[in-house]
Amino acid sequence: MMPRESLDYWLALTMIDGLGQKGVDRLLEAFHGPEEVFSAAGHELQTRCALSPEVAVRISAFADWQSVAHERQLAEYLGAVIIP
Repeated sequence: MMPRESLDYWLALTMIDGLGQKGVDRLLEAFHGPEEVFSAAGHELQTRCALSPEVAVRISAFADWQSVAHERQLAEYLGAVIIP
């Protein structure tokens, strides 16, 4: 399997249902980057970032990397630049 790029983790954060900008801000403050967010356990996401159990589970169980790759390819095809 090919290693994921940092941008993949940023895109994945945008795909988490129920996660808004305030939640993303708390996650990045606590974990210093999106890669670390996806490496954290669900209970750690809940306690350190005051996320609902449902959102914490969605993050820790995220596996839709195919959609992330599709979004990157679509942006490239359209000539768009994704800015984290």
